Amino acid sequence: MRGRSKRIERLRANVLRALAESEEKVLSTSQVFYLLVSAGALANAKNVRRNFARLLVMMRREGLVPYSRIVDRTRGMHLRASWGGVVDIMEAAAIQYRRNLWIDQPTIPIIVCEKQALEGVMESAADVYGARVFIIRGYDSEANVSLLADEIQDLRNEGRDVAIYYFGDWDPSGLNIEASHRERLRRDFGIVCQWKRAALLAEDFDRFGLIPVPVKRGDPRAKRFLIQFADGRAAELDSLKPAELRRRVAECIERHITDRKSWEALERVEAAERASLDLVVKNWDAAVAGAKAAG
Repeated sequence: MRGRSKRIERLRANVLRALAESEEKVLSTSQVFYLLVSAGALANAKNVRRNFARLLVMMRREGLVPYSRIVDRTRGMHLRASWGGVVDIMEAAAIQYRRNLWIDQPTIPIIVCEKQALEGVMESAADVYGARVFIIRGYDSEANVSLLADEIQDLRNEGRDVAIYYFGDWDPSGLNIEASHRERLRRDFGIVCQWKRAALLAEDFDRFGLIPVPVKRGDPRAKRFLIQFADGRAAELDSLKPAELRRRVAECIERHITDRKSWEALERVEAAERASLDLVVKNWDAAVAGAKAAG
């Protein structure tokens, strides 16, 4: 028991160190797990991951890890937007206002990600450019596949090309999920477009020293995977650090900003329009008071 306690205390210390050193303010349990795997503090195995999730729960309950640091993006709360007054909503509009910078770009990139746990990472990287992100959550629903198909078709109706960049697990199911989505878009909606896998890639194992997980022999797709990839290495998308995922998202998007003059001109227009909105907000109370006095 003493030996086990020491191991647990070392693991707790490694968790706190990983969180302190992470550039991410909010992480999923899976992301924290892979930080520990990458540091050599945990084995990349299903039972280890399950036990680690319990440990992380206990560390939060004990106050060692703030609840605000760990997020579950598969669940959430809904509350209708409301404001304290007109000034509040105008301030929100001034902060949120963005121009569509893609108006003059011929090809529109779309980031498609298999893992909802990485939604925040993907969206934060894409938001810088006002780019689209679709989270498909494994073998996706017909409704969500049709939503992606409709978005692609709408862009084509505007005369645009579309380039899909796919982020998913490198394992039998992960590769099959990607192939399934491409086939469903083609077969059910007649959508064929540029498509490139951006992560995980086979070369990522050696490039980043990823710790592979064993392929589940009971997976009906395992045999084909092992024939195609003799080394048998598999890993989840979460094993790549968020900084690298963001870098790849940015790289995929930026290659399609081909008309730089238009892009930069629209950025200047956006900055001027946001400044105008700020000016309206700052002078709103005076304007209202003047209108009331005049009335």
